[in-house]
Amino acid sequence: MDNQRLTVQYSIRADEMEIEIKRLVSRSLSKLDALNKQFHDDLPEVDLSVDNNDINGFLKFVNHIRDQLAEIDFSLNECSSVAYGHHTYLTNKNLPPTQAHVEPAEEVDDG
Repeated sequence: MDNQRLTVQYSIRADEMEIEIKRLVSRSLSKLDALNKQFHDDLPEVDLSVDNNDINGFLKFVNHIRDQLAEIDFSLNECSSVAYGHHTYLTNKNLPPTQAHVEPAEEVDDG
């Protein structure tokens, strides 16, 4: 399997954004649940690797878990990006047109 990541764009109707965000969160949770189950299922084998000083077997397990955690992190990042975009859309929708794209002023440190 090729682990190269691609960036894709797709459009969703504004009234479907909450459903899409929930779908993305659910997908992330499913990945996390599957990883948790796999971790527990593999634990006896990992214990055996540790008991037998099988560093290669142990590192293979650890690297696999880390790779899966990275996938989950990418999935959660997608969730936050979509949620932030939806939040920005809702915020701008409720502002007068002259304020819709105004950046917040930077705080000035007087101390």
